Amino acid sequence: MKVLHIHSSDYFGGGGGTIAMERLHLGLRTAGITSKILCGKKTTQSPYSTQIPKAGKLKRLETFSKKFTLQLGLNDIHYLNS
Repeated sequence: MKVLHIHSSDYFGGGGGTIAMERLHLGLRTAGITSKILCGKKTTQSPYSTQIPKAGKLKRLETFSKKFTLQLGLNDIHYLNS
């Protein structure tokens, strides 16, 4: 069996969803099941984690729109691919 966890980040010190993902991932790996993480932002050096590549224009547009959306209290809405 192969399992792919999809999450915004591979940082294991985050909130409840990230903690649950970490526990599932490590538990599956311990049981001998292939488990990998596909994330929007890679923060660890884990070989089991891969960052989703972003196109250059999309990344620039997200960076530009982030300046305005955060000031309006619209957290994470600047991620256009979500």
